[in-house]
Amino acid sequence: IEARLARHDYICMVCPTTAETINEQDYLDQLTAMNAEGAIVINGRYAGVGIGYAPYEALVARGRRVVLVNAVAPPCPVPSVTVDVAVGAAAAVEHLASLVHERIGCLVGPRRYTTAREFATGWRTAMIARGLQAGDGLLSETLFTIEGGQAGTAKLLEADVTGIVAASDLMAIGAVR
Repeated sequence: IEARLARHDYICMVCPTTAETINEQDYLDQLTAMNAEGAIVINGRYAGVGIGYAPYEALVARGRRVVLVNAVAPPCPVPSVTVDVAVGAAAAVEHLASLVHERIGCLVGPRRYTTAREFATGWRTAMIARGLQAGDGLLSETLFTIEGGQAGTAKLLEADVTGIVAASDLMAIGAVR
């Protein structure tokens, strides 16, 4: 590894974005201006339903290497890796159903994100396959945060759920709270 590092200069930037900070396109423009060889984008703007992949395709067209991680909806024109969240939600339902839970609630993020839609679909499909109720009263759309999980759980507890599947680890922590 030391020999490789001696031959190459590596720069790594972690560029978090929120509604209150610099946006993703500004970071991508900055990386291009720095002549970065590539970018790994995790849960980028492409995670929004209907956003598309144009900014990343533009980087590839300029000779940059790009990999998108998570929340990738096919067909994706650039290299990507993602988790099948629908299968994960179904596995969580199966686990809770094996413990004899019948009213299994679902904490899901805003459905403007592909992962939230896919998670809700996986939950609903598994519930129906098990012959369990999967009505909207058992689904709580909230934020992908601890606070969101906590608030969404309150709604689900009012619906008398006995088990909950959560679309993110932060939401699950909120549910436990």
